[in-house]
Order: sequence, then structure tokens, then C-alpha cells
Amino acid sequence: MNRKHLTKIAGGAAALGLAATALTGCGGGSASAPTGGGDGETDTITLLTFFDPAGTSGRETGFKQVVDAFTAETGITVEYTTFPWDRLESQLLLSVQSGRAPDVAFVRDRSLEQLIAAGALESLNPRIDADLDADYIDDFVTLQGTTADDEVYGFPISVVGTALYLREDMLASAGVSAPATWDEFVAVGEAVQTPATKGFLFNGSQTQPNQLDFLQSLIEGRGGQVLDEDGRAAFNSEAGVEAFEFLKASVFDYEISPADVSTLSYDQVTDSFNAGRGAMTINGSHRYSVLSDGVGAENLGVSMIPGMTADAPSPTVVSSWSLGIPQGAQYSDAAWQFIEFFSSAEQVLEYAKASGEVPSKKSVLEDPFFADREVTRFFSEYIAEYGSPAVVGPANTQLNDIIARTVQRVVSSADSDVQALLDAAAAEYDAIVD
Repeated sequence: MNRKHLTKIAGGAAALGLAATALTGCGGGSASAPTGGGDGETDTITLLTFFDPAGTSGRETGFKQVVDAFTAETGITVEYTTFPWDRLESQLLLSVQSGRAPDVAFVRDRSLEQLIAAGALESLNPRIDADLDADYIDDFVTLQGTTADDEVYGFPISVVGTALYLREDMLASAGVSAPATWDEFVAVGEAVQTPATKGFLFNGSQTQPNQLDFLQSLIEGRGGQVLDEDGRAAFNSEAGVEAFEFLKASVFDYEISPADVSTLSYDQVTDSFNAGRGAMTINGSHRYSVLSDGVGAENLGVSMIPGMTADAPSPTVVSSWSLGIPQGAQYSDAAWQFIEFFSSAEQVLEYAKASGEVPSKKSVLEDPFFADREVTRFFSEYIAEYGSPAVVGPANTQLNDIIARTVQRVVSSADSDVQALLDAAAAEYDAIVD
């Protein structure tokens, strides 16, 4: 595959609104005759999600379309309980432990091992064996982020890959194009800078600790790993030090990142990019619509993440949110009915059309709808050739917190000792998992 750079892609949806507090809402459609399973009949199931039932983003409206179709077909209403995405894991654990588990839950792949260890999720294997054929399962792009020890714990809503997002209008004004190497990346970052704009935005704050979404690419692109085969820290290797040193240099040496980057959260980076305060950022395919709507599709470009050489881009980190059944769900049979419905090729297509995300089923990509959807093709090809599954550790919440805290410390001072900070972080993590 040649190095890919995608620019001026039409389309987009309204920005995603995340609820700050719990709320509930109906999934739409009037209930008819109750449909039940071995766990009793019901005309309502509960869903733990970060989607707002009244939200207007492509993902939220696409999800609601499928929910409405499910209600129309089965008579079962889906009742949302909504929390911010970075609180879903703790909320799911709390609900299971308190005996008030939802029937269906959004599950992030990076949280999977920890949720399994806590006994918070039901294995779907018995239901898959009873109800689905091999073709249905083989059609998924990947189940790696939902599977552990050959047990499947969820079906992905979509597939997310990371990439370099670019303000094409700013690059054009500076007379530069998408960088293929990190040296070119720095040069582009320096060229586009103005008093109001920085070249590279990333989140250095401990809030919303998802820095591994971009750091994994930086570390693996330099030949390293975040964790070794035994699940112990490897991010303090030479490659890890180089990746963290690059972030530090972006702030203090190249000055292409904001001096206050240590205070920027993930959502603030998105807002700053949309407001024109940054020309490049690394983000997931799930954020394309938000960024496209924010800056205008004609001003947004997407490219593979730079590598050490032009012919070897850094990997795209492949992750997913999935639909799973918590242990103790009151209506697990109806929950399974919803998951099976949502994951059918027909509904995956409908969701992908509305959301703009990469569909979770391979067959769906062959639909004529995607013939001129260049952004979807870009991400699907990048994932197919350079995809690297998101790191999932045995203590993932702690791993994310430790990495976020270390990033903040590294970029808070020009005098930070990167190797010492990473060694301390690695020792802290290993003490948890040993």
C-alpha cells in the first residue's frame, strides 16, 4: 500500500455531546407484545452508554436508528443510562457489584481484561454456539478487542483506527503537505505556526487518560512495545524513551506544541483543533465527523501517522467499543436479542451510513454506499495493512492513569528526566500486576 493521504473529504455530522451526569431516555418506537427469553419476558431493556438518546452526532443518531428499528421489530424499548465515556468502566463495575447491572453495556476494549477479572461480563460463547453460524462471526473485521482466552464478551459497534488529522487550509497557506516522517512532521509544525496556532496538539492532562491511543503508535513505530508478552511494562525501553522525548521536544525544543499542553484534556484538544489553535493532531476514525463539522470538510485532511522513514508509517491503533451483557443482567436474553440485531450486516450498514464510522463487518464495506466514501476506505486500508490492536493490560485502568500522569510530568518541565520518570512508572505498574 502506498503512503496514503486523504484530503477534502465531503460529509460529516454534528459534534458529539457527552453527558456530564447520568440521564435516561427511551430508544424510540412504541412497544408491542413483550418479547422474552429464559430470564423472563420484558418490554424494556436497559443500556449503559455514553451516547445521549437526544444527541445529534452521527454516532448517536445512527445508533438511535438501529434502536428504533429493533423496537419496531420486537416491541422491546431500549432505555439509556448515560455517563461520560471515561466513567463507563467504573460505573459498570459499580452497577454489577451493587446488583443493579444494566442489561446491555458499552464495553471498551482497553477495559476488557479488568472487567473480566472482576466478573463483570457474561461470556457470549454459549449464545453464539446456539444461535449463530460461522459466517456471521467470520464477517467481523476483528473480535480481538472483545475476546480473551477464546471467550467472546461483546460484539463491536464499529472499528476505530487512529490517524494524523491535518488542517489542510493551514498547511496550504504555509506551502507544505502531509508529513511522511517525524522530521517532516516537525518541519510542517514549524511552518504552519502563527501567534495563534501551534503545529501539534495532544492531551497532556491526567483527565480523560487515553494517551495510549497515540503513544502506542509512537512507541511501536520506533520498534518498541507498551507491554511485553507477560503483560509487564516495556514502555521504558529505548523506543519508549524516544517517544516521550519527542513529546517533550515538541513543547520545549521545536515549540510546535502549546506550552500549557500538560493541562489539555482529550476533548479540549478536539475543541482547540476545531477552533484553529492547532494544525495537526492524532485521533481516531470515530472523531472524523466531529472534526469535519468543526473545521469544514474542505479544510480537513487525514494521513497515516508518520514513521521513522517514509516507507514505514507508524501503525494505526485499532480499538473498538462493543456491546456486552453484564453479569447479573435481569433480561440477558432480550439483551442478546438486541446485540444480535445490532450486529447483523443490515444494521451495521445503517449505523455506518449515519455515523461515518468504519463498519464492524467486512461484507458491509462491499456495499455500493462506500464506493465514494474515501475516508472509510482510507481507514479500512490503513487498518488492514498497518493495524495494531490497542494494548490491553491486566490492570488497564491503572496503566492508563500511570501513562497519563507520566506524560504530564514529562511535558511539564524542560528539565524532566524522561528515563527516570518512565522507569518509575514501569516499576509502579509492574508492582500492580506482579
